[in-house]
Amino acid sequence: MSLKIKVIFILMMSFLLTAGTLYGVQRLIVYPSFVSLEDREAAKDLNRGIDGIRRDIEHLSTFNNDWAGWDDSWNFVQGKNADFIRVNLQYNS
Repeated sequence: MSLKIKVIFILMMSFLLTAGTLYGVQRLIVYPSFVSLEDREAAKDLNRGIDGIRRDIEHLSTFNNDWAGWDDSWNFVQGKNADFIRVNLQYNS
C-alpha cells in the first residue's frame, strides 16, 4: 500500500470516527435534554392558556351577572324593549 492510500484511509477513518462520536453525543446527551426542556415549556404554556381561559370565564361571569340584574335586559331578551340597544349599548370611541 502506498503512502497516499494510507493517508486517505487514516483521514477517512478519522472523519467517520468523529462523525460517529458527534452523532452519539447529540443523540444520547443533547437530544433528551432538549425534549425534556420542550415538555416543561409546553406544560407551562398550557397552564398559562388554562389560566387565561379561567380569567375570561370569571370576567364574563361578573359581566353577565351585572347585566342580568337589569329589568331592561330581561325585557329586551323577551322582545318587549326595542330602545334597549340605543340606550344601553352605545359605541364609545
